[in-house]
Amino acid sequence: MAGHMTDKTATAIMVLGMHRSGTSALTRILNLLGADLPDDLIKANAYNKSGYWEPSAVVALNDAWLTKARAAWDAPYLPEEALTGALPRTAVKTAADTISDAFGAGHDLIALKDPRCTLFAPTWRQAIVRAGYAPAQLIIYRDAAEVAQSLAHRDGFSPDEAGLLWAWYCLKALEAHVANGGVVMSYAALREDWRSVMERVKHELSLEALTLTEEASAQVDAFLQEPRSKSEAAFSADVSDIISAVQALHVKAQANQSLGDLASLQQDILDRAAHSRDVVVRVRAEGQKQLTKIERERDKARDDQKATEAGLVKERDEARQALESERARLSKERNRARDALATESARLSKERDEARDVLKAEQQRLSAERDEARNAHSAASKRADQLDMALQEERRAHESLNQDFKALESSVHAYQDQVSALEDELRRTQADYVAADAERQALRVEALRLRAIEQSSIWKATTPLRALMARIPGARSFVRRGLKAVWWTITGQLGARLKARKAAELAAQLDAGRAMEGGKPTPGVKSPIRTLNGVLTEEFDDAASYVPELISRYELAFQSEGQAPIKTVVGDEAARKMAERLAKIAARHPKAATPDVSIVIPAYNQISYTLACIESVFASAPKASFEILVGDDQSTDGTQAAAGVPMAHVRWVRHETNQGFVGNCNLTAEQARGRIVLMLNNDTLVLPDWLDALVETLDADPEVGLVGSKLIYPDGRLQEAGGIFWQDGSAWNLGRFDHPRRPEFSYARDADYISGASIALPRALWEKLGGFDDHYRPAYAEDADLAFRVRADGLRTVFQPRSMLIHFEGVSSGTDLAAGAKAYQVQNLEKLRERWAGVLAAHRPNAQEPEREKERGVTKRVLFIDITTPEPQHDAGSLVAVETMRALQALGFKVTFVPVDNFLWTKAYSAPLQAMGIETIYHPFYSRFEPFISARGAEYDLVVVHRFAAAERVMGALRTHAPQAKIAFMPADLHFLREQREADLSGDAIALEQAAETRRRELAIIQSADAVLPHSDLEIELLKEATPETPPFKLPLIHDPDPLAAGFHRRSGVGFLGGYGHPPNVDAVDWFMDEIWPKVRAVKPDARFVLAGSKMPDRFKALDGRNGVEVLGFVETIDEFFGSVRASLAPLRYGAGAKGKVAASLALGTPCVSTSVGAEGMGLTPGVDVLVADDPDGFARHILAMLDDENRWNELRQAGVDFARRETSREVVRQRLSDMLGHLKLA
Repeated sequence: MAGHMTDKTATAIMVLGMHRSGTSALTRILNLLGADLPDDLIKANAYNKSGYWEPSAVVALNDAWLTKARAAWDAPYLPEEALTGALPRTAVKTAADTISDAFGAGHDLIALKDPRCTLFAPTWRQAIVRAGYAPAQLIIYRDAAEVAQSLAHRDGFSPDEAGLLWAWYCLKALEAHVANGGVVMSYAALREDWRSVMERVKHELSLEALTLTEEASAQVDAFLQEPRSKSEAAFSADVSDIISAVQALHVKAQANQSLGDLASLQQDILDRAAHSRDVVVRVRAEGQKQLTKIERERDKARDDQKATEAGLVKERDEARQALESERARLSKERNRARDALATESARLSKERDEARDVLKAEQQRLSAERDEARNAHSAASKRADQLDMALQEERRAHESLNQDFKALESSVHAYQDQVSALEDELRRTQADYVAADAERQALRVEALRLRAIEQSSIWKATTPLRALMARIPGARSFVRRGLKAVWWTITGQLGARLKARKAAELAAQLDAGRAMEGGKPTPGVKSPIRTLNGVLTEEFDDAASYVPELISRYELAFQSEGQAPIKTVVGDEAARKMAERLAKIAARHPKAATPDVSIVIPAYNQISYTLACIESVFASAPKASFEILVGDDQSTDGTQAAAGVPMAHVRWVRHETNQGFVGNCNLTAEQARGRIVLMLNNDTLVLPDWLDALVETLDADPEVGLVGSKLIYPDGRLQEAGGIFWQDGSAWNLGRFDHPRRPEFSYARDADYISGASIALPRALWEKLGGFDDHYRPAYAEDADLAFRVRADGLRTVFQPRSMLIHFEGVSSGTDLAAGAKAYQVQNLEKLRERWAGVLAAHRPNAQEPEREKERGVTKRVLFIDITTPEPQHDAGSLVAVETMRALQALGFKVTFVPVDNFLWTKAYSAPLQAMGIETIYHPFYSRFEPFISARGAEYDLVVVHRFAAAERVMGALRTHAPQAKIAFMPADLHFLREQREADLSGDAIALEQAAETRRRELAIIQSADAVLPHSDLEIELLKEATPETPPFKLPLIHDPDPLAAGFHRRSGVGFLGGYGHPPNVDAVDWFMDEIWPKVRAVKPDARFVLAGSKMPDRFKALDGRNGVEVLGFVETIDEFFGSVRASLAPLRYGAGAKGKVAASLALGTPCVSTSVGAEGMGLTPGVDVLVADDPDGFARHILAMLDDENRWNELRQAGVDFARRETSREVVRQRLSDMLGHLKLA
């Protein structure tokens, strides 16, 4: 029965029970509800992370008593008289003093817990009373199997060892209950409803000091959140009987029923456990001997250390004495030196006075000569002033004309800017209303092209003719078609237009044929091939128009999910004719002595699909050289007849017996000669760039071991964009049945596996791994296993979406998992799960967060924002944007790019970002920034905003929809600084006011960011003063040192490269042509000046061929420009930020001549890294030096490359970004 306490006496609750049975949890709950604990507690550890809550002194005392009794906590099996008989006579007093020392005074309620107390419960109860407390008992027990599992994990106990120990402690606790009452509870009940249990404790023991406050309840709930482990521990039959008996006693005790005699059960445990106790005690005694020996050795080491320290002190004192003696000697020498110095100073003073007298006389003579020279100069000056006045009149007249011309030109620029702004606004408005489906988009493009025709001179010239023909029935349509044909011919579109139209018509015919069943259209049948053709047109324009032709020519069928294999048999004669036609196509493809790639196509029958696949490889026009190895697995259709036709680049390998898919691939690959092996299913049609994208991915990164393609169904839906393996061994084809162009499935990334329908890896790696594992014969899961083995070898497996193909899934084996070879898929997935269970354990459970699981290794995400998709060939800012995203990838970030304007996907600029692994956002999936950031803003840890114009438009939305993200602002250059310098140069007061307003707005953006990334030292210093709250980090213009091979004698002339939509570049060319180039030509009449860049004004284009000027216009690669000139020029008179043209020139080994504005803020040393002059004469002298002085040219070339290595390399950029990330706590 429960005992009752008085209100006036302080209470001590003694928590009794077995180790690992919830005594710690119960004690902590008592503590949170008001029971005090001592300060000196046993520390938490890996086996009890939330704490043991046991007083250290109590544990030590219990261990001492057990040792004296030749027992231990885990070997306590002694009769009661042996255990208590070993206690010292002062045991109760010692225990009482321990309680008082541990807890101190002034407590109303304390909790005393150490499971060992259960073994000495009567003694500790007496000690509690002696210490001045009223004793109360709580007995807690836990399921024996759970305790056994915990002890096995922590101490290595067997189930029976743990079970007997549990039973012994439980019986000791129940003895205490029989003797002195208390509350008995189970650990399961405590976890399930602790409030009810504690209310019962409070009521039955009259513990009013236990207070269930809201705060305490919340703390207890949080404390009990740790998941409870389950166990399936198996006990022997005898031990199970003991455990069952003890469990029955617990039930009786909770119901306050009589427990009867416990002695016989205790004796049974003693009989079984006596031997184990002796072993444990003997091992402990031996351990104590070893400990005593170690302590003796420690004391000896301490004595040795003291002796050593005394010797060192003596040596130190002797050294001090020697030092003092040396100091005294040096002091005497110093005094002697001072006396000698005073004597020498007096002598020098006398000589100085004599020299002053001589100098004074000389100055008087020079003064007289100066006066004479001044008189002569005054006369010459008057004559010069007269000439200067005449010259000024001429200059004013010239300046007036020049200002009139520039004012007129400025007006033209203003009108052009206004037109551009209106056109931009028109594009944004149109984008809001563009329909999502591709067919409507195509119609809109067609309308725009027709409008261009109507605005052309041809259309206007034929207006009278059309008016006349309009009166003739049917003539209007005829004339319109004719004019479109003329327009397409003039603009070079005719061939592509005819191809696209033919492909569209053919797709419609194929769909019509598929939709007919028994001569009648099938209701509700969609147009799958037309859908596919629309997807291909969006992605490749007309380059993939061969796909409908191949489907038609080879009569390729495809089936839906769950169908059996397609049964098509092509005879020998038909197969031979198809092969002969294909051989003519193959013969036109250029040959290579050793191919880059060996394409292995395993085949079993289905010769029409095999030949269509081969023809698609040729039609895709890859740049990489290749050979095709067709593995014939004992086909019975016309395959052998086709193989008998000689075909360039194609070899047929027929096996003696049917090997199945795995064996076929492995045997055929043994014939490979290329450095890359590529597995390609025969039921595929590859698309443009398919092969080159795979080869470039492998060549770009030696850590990539395997790369695979995006698979598209023949109806235009996505089949797979890489795969996910879940924890249970099941797999997902990511993106299945979705739109194949969706951004989420269109960027390169690591994947668990890529379908073996199209995968490539270095031949050396294929051979090292032994190809596909025969464990998975005949087929299925071998490709996934290969991917796991590649990663186990330390390499990456990468999905490359720029490599695409059409996959007629299951042509040979069907798609029914219950029949044929396809049935092996289920069996082999189980084999794979067993082999890679250790790896899969770290994966998520099935279907949990697939967007996260598809890129499991990603822990940090960054959103990069720019005005439009970067065009790195056109401007330095775009190049910096791309390189910054590349650097963030190298620092472990998954990068998503989104523009503010113009969400149009382009193959030239969007596709390369996707191939790099950058997720790129585009129309029609998103067409405006706000819907995108509201949907996905919560994903990102960091947002990088490039350019002031972009930041002004997105900063508010970022703080609303991505409040968790840190924002870094990349200004490209400080707009207000550039505007201010331009206004200073022109003297325009209104422009100065505009620059001041731009400064206010730009600094407000910087203040709202978490970090700013200027390109120049000058801007860093300016921002430290203007916006001290936003830390600046210098991000250099990114150009890896890569000097071009062309030397001094393979180059000629000088050149300027820039984007002419940037006003400082236009001003630079004007100033150069007016003031500098004439001086160069006066000395070197054959000097050549190359003018290059995009958006060039017509007046600059008109300079071509005149006065040594050569106009290139836009250049595809900067190497083309910098490799042809001896020096690049940067004659900038105003601007801001670091100059990309300067950084690029130095990195490529082309010396640069610049103004101070062009070279500022980059850390360049004038005369060493770059030649600098701000006046026309000095600038011209530097140009002439670079044209004529080969030695000086070579010095500057090497210095520029060295500078790039120090300041603008990718490695430097990564370090600067890493510094910023460390500051933002994102490293």
